[in-house]
Amino acid sequence: MEVEVFEDGHMGLAGTSSLAGASLLLDTCVAHLSEVTAISLADSVACATVNPHALFGETTWTDLPKIGAEADFILFSYREGEGKLSVKRSVLGKYSLFQE
Repeated sequence: MEVEVFEDGHMGLAGTSSLAGASLLLDTCVAHLSEVTAISLADSVACATVNPHALFGETTWTDLPKIGAEADFILFSYREGEGKLSVKRSVLGKYSLFQE
């Protein structure tokens, strides 16, 4: 079945007004977790990134990747109470933001 995610975040059957289940995008889920619990924003981000990565047996880093190493990044801003992260930029592949 084809579904689409609408601007307000709900998911529906494509081309109809019928609901197709529940959905929230990660920008909303991460902010919501931090806003309604005692979990910090940093820990909320880890719940959506580092923790699932480790669950599948992938190694995680404990420090910044070395220059030239492969890594993906999301640059976002957040204001408490906004209800979602504001994604500014994504970088996929080579770690190149801070090269010397």
